[in-house]
Amino acid sequence: MERLARQPRALGIMGKVPEVGQVKTRLSPPLTPEHAALLYTAFLRDAMLLGLSVPQCNVSVVLPEGNDERQLHDLAPAGVSFVQQPGNGLGEGLRGAIRLLLGHGAGSVALIGSDSPTLPEEHIEQAFDMLERDCADVVLGPAGDGGYYLIAVRADHPRLFEDITWSSELVMDQTLERAREANLRVKLIPEWYDIDDGASLHRLVADLGNDGHLAAPATRVALRTLRRLGAELPESPVPWTVLSTETPYRDRRRSLVQELLLTHCGDEAAYSYLDAPDAVWIVPVTTQGEIVLIRQYRHPVRDWVLEVPAGGLDGDSMHAAAVKELREEVGGTGGSVSYVGAFYSSSGQMTLRALVFVALGVELGESELESTELLEPVIVPAGLAFDMARRGEINDGQSALAVLFCEHAIRAWLAK
Repeated sequence: MERLARQPRALGIMGKVPEVGQVKTRLSPPLTPEHAALLYTAFLRDAMLLGLSVPQCNVSVVLPEGNDERQLHDLAPAGVSFVQQPGNGLGEGLRGAIRLLLGHGAGSVALIGSDSPTLPEEHIEQAFDMLERDCADVVLGPAGDGGYYLIAVRADHPRLFEDITWSSELVMDQTLERAREANLRVKLIPEWYDIDDGASLHRLVADLGNDGHLAAPATRVALRTLRRLGAELPESPVPWTVLSTETPYRDRRRSLVQELLLTHCGDEAAYSYLDAPDAVWIVPVTTQGEIVLIRQYRHPVRDWVLEVPAGGLDGDSMHAAAVKELREEVGGTGGSVSYVGAFYSSSGQMTLRALVFVALGVELGESELESTELLEPVIVPAGLAFDMARRGEINDGQSALAVLFCEHAIRAWLAK
């Protein structure tokens, strides 16, 4: 086995050699064992590519004893190492992988599965940030089935893997209980999912069909290949067919799209909407527990609107864009900036998706406004901001929803 480089962060991908009949067996049916193995191969490839996108992180695939890494050399991109999983069973394997990676000099270790091809890079970065900046002992990424898709630590905590009913809906709750018993400080990142049955496969197909911002390049190719091979895959949920498309107007921020559609009823219909790229909304919370809003003039409504800082990605990652907008609009620096969730801004009128971040413990400074921006900060206690959002006094709907998206995380932070 290749010796790992000594780096401060280590990401372990719990994987297997994709042998037919040995991987993703719960996907057969609807897939054949051969098709399931082909799809898992793509999952593993995407997991490795995802790991390499995390800054300053050593990436390893952790294989069960007896798996021959040489079968994966052609699959693995440069920079990925292979290590043998110490211990038998899931619990021993997870703990053994953590001890192994820590023993190679990592200051913090995160483990993920190899079957979450759409997992955002930001979730992994957030986990490392919580370990390093927030001094968490354990970070968990909850899965919808009651387990977790990620665990990250800075030290070996054997109690986390003891007395757990593995492969059940009790895993997350029992792990949290073991952490409490060991007096460990736990942080959670947003929920995600893995692909292990027909329902989650259906969700994967739907997500990749509807969201061009999810990566998973190998998985996308594998799904197209499986369709050509006649695999029984869920259909994409898009019920209308585009017959023709025109774009009569386009600028840096948006395009006007005019389409002729064939609807689910078999009728033709004209539809116009704005095609606008994703943007970030940031809810800043000061060290004093106040939320920073901005009062900004908005020409389309000829009115002053109460909002939170927001802006486009402009080629940056969504986390980098959030940090930049926070600094430019309210001079916000420091603290932790974490992804909370996303929503469509106005799904019947435009494609814009709002990516919501919360910034906790922000220090305010001088703004760096563009010449066309006319705004001023409005600082209010967090509890009052939540009430204002509910009463419509934060009269930009996207900003009001962003504030309420972040309410749980802000209240938990203030309660510490």
